[in-house]
Amino acid sequence: MNNTQPTEIQYNKIRGWLIFIAIILFFLLPISLYRDSCADLVALLWVFGDTIELPYLPFIILELSGNILFFIFSIIVFVYFFKRRRFFPKLILIFFISHSIFDWINVSIASLIKEVSIEESIILFIIYLGLSFYFLISKRVKYTFVT
Repeated sequence: MNNTQPTEIQYNKIRGWLIFIAIILFFLLPISLYRDSCADLVALLWVFGDTIELPYLPFIILELSGNILFFIFSIIVFVYFFKRRRFFPKLILIFFISHSIFDWINVSIASLIKEVSIEESIILFIIYLGLSFYFLISKRVKYTFVT
């Protein structure tokens, strides 16, 4: 006689909404960070032409180095996700919070140089907020990331 309930959910694999998270981590996040870095660099070169004004140089270096660090951070998050490490939910929350703060600082500084739209930052913040709640309250997340 089988003692397991037919309605019992198996949490030992990445399933459900975590598949959606895997797609975001594998495809969208690194591509988005790379695209943002390239777009920012092209936009800055377009604004300044051949010469970059010295007062803006620290901001340009900050932005490019921040985008590189977040790209590396996204790879680390990706590895922790597929190894199903217990620290992953906390790590992704740290990523969401730090990337949101960096994005808002980036938009604030860019608005000093040229007119920028904040719609993408607002959408990113809403997505991060929704995913954060999922990682905080989901039983699947709690039982999947146990090692």
